[in-house]
Amino acid sequence: MQSRSWERTWACLGLVFLTIGVTAQHRPYRHYDVEHGLAGSTVYCVQQDSAGYLWFGTAAGLSRFDGTTFTNFTTNDGLPSNEVLGLVLDQFGRLWVQTFQGPLCFLKDGIFHTPTNDRSLNKLATSAAALGIKPDPAAGDVKVVSSEGTYRYTGEALIPLPLPEGTNGLYWIRTVGTDLWALNREGLHRRLPGKPWERVMSEGSREIPAIQHVADLGDEVLIHTGPELLRISFTDQQARVAQRVAFTYGLNRASLDRVGGLWVCTPANGVFRFATNNIMSDVPERFAPSASVAQCIMDQEGVLWFASHIDGVFKLVSVHDQLFDVSDGLSSNDLHCVVADGPGAVQVGTGELTIDRVRPGAIANIFGTSPKGGVRVLRAVSNGRDRIFISDAGLLRSDELGGITHWPQFGASKALIMDSNGELLIGTSSAVYHASPANGEVLDTLVDERCTALLKDARGALLMGTLNGLRMIGADTVGYDRLIDALAGVRVTDMLLCANGTLVVGTHGKGILLQSADGALSWLTAEQDGLSSNICGRLREDDSGRLWICTARGLDRLVAEGGMWRVRNFTMADGLPDNEVRDVLVRGDSLWIATHKGLFMLGRAGDMEKDDFPMRITGIRFNGNDTLLTGRYTVPYDRNDISIAFIAFHMRSDGRITYRYRLAEGALWRYTTANMITIPRATPGTYAVSIQARTAGGTWGAQVARITIEVETPWWQRPWALGGILAALLAGAWAIFQRRQARLVRASRERERNARAMAELELQAHRARIDPHFVFNCLNSIQGFVINEDNDKAHRYIAQFASYIRRTLRVARLNFIPLREEIEMLREQTGLEMMRTRQAFTTRIEVDADMSLDTELPTMLLQTFVENAIKHGLNPLRDRAGELGIRFSKSGDGLVCTITDNGVGLNHSAPKGAQQNEHTSEGLNLVKERIKLFNTQFGMDIRMRLDPGIGGLGTMVRVTIPVERTNTSVT
Repeated sequence: MQSRSWERTWACLGLVFLTIGVTAQHRPYRHYDVEHGLAGSTVYCVQQDSAGYLWFGTAAGLSRFDGTTFTNFTTNDGLPSNEVLGLVLDQFGRLWVQTFQGPLCFLKDGIFHTPTNDRSLNKLATSAAALGIKPDPAAGDVKVVSSEGTYRYTGEALIPLPLPEGTNGLYWIRTVGTDLWALNREGLHRRLPGKPWERVMSEGSREIPAIQHVADLGDEVLIHTGPELLRISFTDQQARVAQRVAFTYGLNRASLDRVGGLWVCTPANGVFRFATNNIMSDVPERFAPSASVAQCIMDQEGVLWFASHIDGVFKLVSVHDQLFDVSDGLSSNDLHCVVADGPGAVQVGTGELTIDRVRPGAIANIFGTSPKGGVRVLRAVSNGRDRIFISDAGLLRSDELGGITHWPQFGASKALIMDSNGELLIGTSSAVYHASPANGEVLDTLVDERCTALLKDARGALLMGTLNGLRMIGADTVGYDRLIDALAGVRVTDMLLCANGTLVVGTHGKGILLQSADGALSWLTAEQDGLSSNICGRLREDDSGRLWICTARGLDRLVAEGGMWRVRNFTMADGLPDNEVRDVLVRGDSLWIATHKGLFMLGRAGDMEKDDFPMRITGIRFNGNDTLLTGRYTVPYDRNDISIAFIAFHMRSDGRITYRYRLAEGALWRYTTANMITIPRATPGTYAVSIQARTAGGTWGAQVARITIEVETPWWQRPWALGGILAALLAGAWAIFQRRQARLVRASRERERNARAMAELELQAHRARIDPHFVFNCLNSIQGFVINEDNDKAHRYIAQFASYIRRTLRVARLNFIPLREEIEMLREQTGLEMMRTRQAFTTRIEVDADMSLDTELPTMLLQTFVENAIKHGLNPLRDRAGELGIRFSKSGDGLVCTITDNGVGLNHSAPKGAQQNEHTSEGLNLVKERIKLFNTQFGMDIRMRLDPGIGGLGTMVRVTIPVERTNTSVT
């Protein structure tokens, strides 16, 4: 009976063996190599640490990957050797690094620990390549296996561990329950608590025929014997061969994924997946990103990573995704449309006027026309039995028998929909037709115009997209007027009427326009809403109400959430062979995506992204200097150039992560795609920095990285310093106020003195208005006329003198007189002087035409200048006739009086004794004082200037008198 049981078992194993390889499929791997930053193309191992970083051991160094960039470590960074053969993560978060040469080494908190810098690591003669690192969680230690023996590493020291006598080549050691188990070349050994070692299975026995390679599965062990693969399990202090299967492909490493699958890496045949971790009942799937895969792991997000001995690293986002291209049997990689064709199958239209039927594991080419390069099969519809395609060369029908019927009369066709009655509406480069799907007959020509898209709404109205907008076929535009206006001049590429009544319009360059059931319009664009591109093509809606948008830079999934649209982008980083997506077919949670480089089947596309991915602050700098990470910092005011580095670990996003941050709770978020922010010259205060990440799928992470930074206030801005500064300012202000008050008092006293001086000067001026010498001269002249019995001249002289005296007395009480009055006084004064000197000089008084005779000027200001000109300039003249000139002119806002004579001049005036000189100086000083008084009292700016006369003859006096007075309150 036992023999028959083994025969049945081997028969089953043989069937399983035959199925291996048949299930190999074309997968959308993402490849990373040296050009992407990986240290080397030969990769021996891969591991993910507790922080979320991926580590790759290569022949040229150790590479760390954060989902965006690689960071490489070599001997310059403390690595014992650049060739890293193994990576093991223990239960304490230590990453053990096994190098080809050098001592024992592990990485913890960014530091490579070796016997040189860590005394807990004894110096072992065995090179690191020969060391076996076996984490043993049940024992609370790590087992270190070397040719010198086996040790327990507790974190403080390496403690020798006794093994069975004669033990050679230890493959595996682990504590299961309370028992310690060890597998070596002789077989499997057990040590019960307090008992010696005992062998329970021997190499060469029926249980373990041979041991070629061993893989550690935690509490189980996988052994490759050569022709088969067997698993040993441990229960109730017993070991048994739980599973075995024929397997001749060898064994590098094996690992369990997060969903219960077993992955077996082989030296030359890729990786085999046993979906439920049962090597006997599971039909293994072969994954072959590279022939020789050293190790495969599934990361915390469920993404698979393959380390290749020759080709670098490969990433696979999902085991459910498949890729189809010409290597799988497609007639062309240039695909433009995809349509359902029964359960699990589709038909695709190519860019070479061909149609292919595709199902996983089988591709059939449907040839009813001769392939033509550059002739595209663009869109398709199905009536359940046949598939109707439009192309650059007319209409194609693929029937259920696999035949193709071609109706070329339609020419270059751009749009296709099926009416409710099963008939076709076809938009071409020249017209829109109503046609029969049975024979291709044109039933009606609806409009003679180029068409790019067609849609029939719920009430039967036909909308037509064009190169320049949207129009209705028919006169009725009710409900679409605003939509038509919004699309004016815009190329429409496709239209979709959703189940909830929303009309979606795809455009070439403007994104998506949506009209809700109540008529509200809204645009979705790449810039504002995260679309992959504003160049949009086919539009689809799935059974869950999600929208799928084909764009020139990827496929977008739109999910309505709270009045907003959450956008998820699918690109080459998600496995697409190309970012230019031409069409998509939604079948449940799977997508069939037609691209320029083949057909991509995306499984479980409806799964929502998780938001529990790690978000960490990785570094902080103050003034360019790195600082140990902590949650809170207090820094001086002059260390305020702050840089904060951070990273979100989301391997599916492939670096397409958007971050937002704010510097205080409740502040506005700022957005960036960089993984560093800077706060240059931060002002004193507390910064509560929050940083959050959004995946490429539009999911905001639940984790928010936080850090608090307090920049201290400079001493001069602290309260006590500000109080001192304020006190000093107040004291200074008080001192300034006191000085101003003293100045005001002095000014008041000065005004009082000026007033008294004014009164005094007015008395002086009153006495000086009629010069005594002038009066005496006039009286002497009268006396001479009488003695000489010249009664007529004496009479005229006396009359003019009397008039002059009366006028002088009349104006003596006035501060200002009109110009005409001043001229009359000057004429009388000069007339008396001319009669007295018997016409020894002539007088000329001129007034400019633009000068008003009503202009007021100070009283008795000019008489002294005229008197001086006659007495000291003209009277001493002997060799020529004297001339006296008085001119009134206008200059700006003032009056200018110019008094000239051709007498002896300023330097040649002959003095006639001290009394005369004293009289002259006194008169001029009186005039100057009067000018100063007028300037002060009336806010005037009277200026006087004495110069030699024209040609050096005589004297010129120029008196400038402003017409306007600032102080008009004084009269």
